[in-house]
Amino acid sequence: MMLNLANTFSEFGKKVDLVIVRKEGHYLKLLSKKVNVVYLESRKTFLSLFPLIRYLRRSKPDVLLSTLVHVNIVAIIAKLLSFSKCKVFVRETNWIKANRSDRNQPFFFRFAYRFVRLVYPLADGVIAVSQKMADSLKSEEHIPDNKIHVIFNPVITSGVFSMAKERPDHPWFHEKSVKIILSAGRLAPQKDFPTLIKAFSRIKADNSCKLVIIGDGKEKGNLQNLIDSLQMNGKIELAGFQSNPYSFMANCNLFVLSSLWEGSPNVLVEAMACGATVVSTNCPSGPDEILEQGKYGKLVPPGNVDELAAAITYSMQNPADPSVMISRAELYSAKTSASKYLECFFR
Repeated sequence: MMLNLANTFSEFGKKVDLVIVRKEGHYLKLLSKKVNVVYLESRKTFLSLFPLIRYLRRSKPDVLLSTLVHVNIVAIIAKLLSFSKCKVFVRETNWIKANRSDRNQPFFFRFAYRFVRLVYPLADGVIAVSQKMADSLKSEEHIPDNKIHVIFNPVITSGVFSMAKERPDHPWFHEKSVKIILSAGRLAPQKDFPTLIKAFSRIKADNSCKLVIIGDGKEKGNLQNLIDSLQMNGKIELAGFQSNPYSFMANCNLFVLSSLWEGSPNVLVEAMACGATVVSTNCPSGPDEILEQGKYGKLVPPGNVDELAAAITYSMQNPADPSVMISRAELYSAKTSASKYLECFFR
């Protein structure tokens, strides 16, 4: 999302530095040549504090925007210690209360989340990616209301639509008799793929349905064991990382988000932008706003196998109009989002 913002800010004629802790990342090749990349050359984020202070003193930016909790805390402290006049805005993308107690999170993340209430109010603004996240920042993290700004994620770019025109590199998508249910995300407890796999195994609809889950993660072994135990090999596949998920989304019959919590699930918006019919858990936070309380896709309680199975069955039999889904996803375009960020920065 930060790459989409950087590219769009530069399109709008703004001078943009993308400040990175170290030289790595698959997506830098998608960065506009107009964006200047600054490497802090630190091994760890918390070790980048003093290089970031030096950057702020040397480059004197008008605004510093950061994302991810541990980066946000370093950014706020760096601004204070540098005595810089720049404004600092931090972008919060996930439900803090859930992440603070999630034992699957790296220790430093959980440690950093404990400082949110102390440090975030020192920022010039806190960007929430959904209204419910804004509400939780105010009620649970005690961030002052006047510091919080709701701006939807800059999910949709022209690249999404061009990549969606390609055919997926997967044999099931080339079988005309097969109906594909798709999901995507890190193979992590937060995404609750076990509930999706169990729900799919209970679908009593025609035998032509197959489930494809794209993404990698530590839970792959456990998920494969579950698939084996349900005797669903040949019906469910963990397809791993895909460089072009949009081709999968544009050619599936249904996209399902099964998460226990989110901030604002970009993958749901991406699927809609590709014209897919969608089903989602009504998890905190984001899906109910994206789907307008169920107008654009079925919402079910998180972790409920039977209700998810019923919603999948209904949605397979009653597909959405692709043009309606694409139109709804335009609320999350990079240009719309970037414009709102600039309004927030320079009001």
